[in-house]
Amino acid sequence: MFVPPGWDQPLPDGYLLVQSQSYRLNMMLRSVKRGDTTDAQAEAYSHRLRIYPLADAADPAPTRFVDGYPRAWDSLPHYDLRYYEHLADLVSAEPVRVRDKVMMGMLPTLGIEPGEPFTPDARTREILEQAVLDARAILEEFFETPDRAMSPYWPGSQWGFLAIDPDRIQGFSYETDTALYYEDRAGGMFYGATFLPKSLQGGGTFYLCALRDSNGELFHGTSTYRLRVPNDVPAEDFWAVVAYDLDTKSYIFNDLDRGGLSSFELPSMTVNEDGSVDLYLSATAPTGLEANWIPTSGRDFFLFFRFYGPQKSILDRSWHGLPDLERIN
Repeated sequence: MFVPPGWDQPLPDGYLLVQSQSYRLNMMLRSVKRGDTTDAQAEAYSHRLRIYPLADAADPAPTRFVDGYPRAWDSLPHYDLRYYEHLADLVSAEPVRVRDKVMMGMLPTLGIEPGEPFTPDARTREILEQAVLDARAILEEFFETPDRAMSPYWPGSQWGFLAIDPDRIQGFSYETDTALYYEDRAGGMFYGATFLPKSLQGGGTFYLCALRDSNGELFHGTSTYRLRVPNDVPAEDFWAVVAYDLDTKSYIFNDLDRGGLSSFELPSMTVNEDGSVDLYLSATAPTGLEANWIPTSGRDFFLFFRFYGPQKSILDRSWHGLPDLERIN
């Protein structure tokens, strides 16, 4: 049961209570295939979800499911005046939290006040649009700088976990009793990803991120890279490698509609004698290895390696089997 900010009315028994900090809610649920589950079965399972107002709990209307595929949906941030328009809308609709009050006190200097129209003049628009571009450059510098957005997961490795320092930050709020680590939050996780899952052994998912090859160089879309995935990946359900456009932080569009590859595709891939598999990332497919290819469309990129059903050896870092990517041309 989701209740709005400040809700203090009696609630019925039998529900798991979620006290929302905002009036607008959105959720993302993923129906993950396990074992021999098919895509159709995973989709059917997700359609068991029901959403309805509490007042209708005795006889809720059927939940409507809308399939967005294959339409392209623009869910990316915009680094122009739209950023401020969205911000003005947000502060007019949502309650102010204590940690936001310093920033809220600055917003009127930009012409943003709760409940008031945002109508900057031409000169102000010019300043604001340049400012948001400068802010993005700062975030990108944070994201790409080693040991800032993430640290090596294993000594000397290019694989890391985005902006999570368990000695300072617990969970994903970046808010502690004494500080708000806004750089880690903004320049780390939430600039490079919409979200990352929690580390859950035997369920859920665990992600590692890489921006650089074995020589410490950022990935370039015009080069060819090889990732050798070992045969003992500690993922109970499956593993997946997904490439993201470094500029947009979204999937890389290509004619194959292939954002990555997973262990589900192993039967169609060329597999090495020891059971490992070589994945190739490049603008054009390597001859004879098209099934092992993740297209980059010439775009600079970064990677997430996803462990679905992560096992103990990846969470305690005792498994060191994931090598860095090698640039082969």
